[in-house]
Amino acid sequence: MNPTSDTAWTITAHDTVNKIITFNNALPTDIADFSTNWKKRWTVHTLIDNYVQISNVDFVNKQITYSFLRGTLSIGQRARFLNAMRSFSLDPATPIIGVNAWATTYVSTGGVWLHSDGLYRMIVNGWDSSRGMTGLYKSSDLTTWTDVTGNYYYRAGDSPFNKAWCVGTATHNTMGSPLKIPSTSNYCKLFQGLNAAGNSEMGVVIFDENFGIVTMPTSGIVIPGYSLTGHHYIPGGCVYYQGKYLIACVYRDIAATTFTVLLLEIDSPTTYNVTNVEVVVSALIPNSYCQQTLLMPCPIVFNNNLYIFIGGENNSLTDSPLINNEEGGVWYKQNGVWVANKENPMFINPIQMYDIYASTLWAYDHIGASFSFITVGTDLNCFVSITAGSSAYQIGRTVMSLT
Repeated sequence: MNPTSDTAWTITAHDTVNKIITFNNALPTDIADFSTNWKKRWTVHTLIDNYVQISNVDFVNKQITYSFLRGTLSIGQRARFLNAMRSFSLDPATPIIGVNAWATTYVSTGGVWLHSDGLYRMIVNGWDSSRGMTGLYKSSDLTTWTDVTGNYYYRAGDSPFNKAWCVGTATHNTMGSPLKIPSTSNYCKLFQGLNAAGNSEMGVVIFDENFGIVTMPTSGIVIPGYSLTGHHYIPGGCVYYQGKYLIACVYRDIAATTFTVLLLEIDSPTTYNVTNVEVVVSALIPNSYCQQTLLMPCPIVFNNNLYIFIGGENNSLTDSPLINNEEGGVWYKQNGVWVANKENPMFINPIQMYDIYASTLWAYDHIGASFSFITVGTDLNCFVSITAGSSAYQIGRTVMSLT
């Protein structure tokens, strides 16, 4: 929003005839690359659904000219400079996977990997209004996807997902990127299930590249010091870093009022004993994108450094264009302490700016239940589930250049 400083901008003049807005402070240099290019459509916001698209910048006079106005921008209002596609941009603009014959209500991504046949595979979480399921899709280019069998592979409460930790018939899903287990051809992921008491648990499932189950845990992970009584374990992603198996999760009370993001070290994917618990984010953070929830933590290794991508929501930032929307941000360690990147949130949906981003009406409202990543060349591909509010959740592909 104010990506490179803590400067606050206020509108001091608004010439509606010539479409020029003047500000009290020097304009951010970031907006110099404005254009009609998909990734460079800079906007100025005051409140949600009140914005203009920048068509020219006058740094000397602290003015911008705009080509499109939605709502009202008035003198005295605080302004934000926003480029919704600055970090991650939708590619393509349209959904890549929608609801299908077995997932009639919504779909979300459950992880992507490269198969030995040269094609990519994606686990797809699905819901038919009563039970959670997972199936498998394949693609040659990460854009066009085909359902491998036309049906789900596994369903909540059915074998093998009918152990004590996942006996419930409602919840069955996975998120984050799969981890290829070192020195094997198999992968592991955290799956979510419900126990008989209705608590969400998570288990480490090992599968082959065709999504065939190799090892199914008989019990869920136990986190020392974090009781399941009155709480849920919500799984995130997993990673192998510096010789350690690390898994991220959210510890949340059933009422969804308290949230803690944890990073767990386990001894191995087959025995999954927790040997260390590290708190990444201890609680909700006021006046931030993590004000209402903490969700979907996904560890990522880049340039031999460990980062955690964390989702969140806010519902009471009344002067923010991001109100009531889920976003994603990056956290990293600084002097032994996990801190948020200053530019968070780094991942947002078009937040009702479908006038600016054509063909994104399907994605303007809310990001859904999962992120998954795969790096190809110099691009970090992030797959995510998004909805327009009244429609079903569909899967979109976003891309961020790592160069």
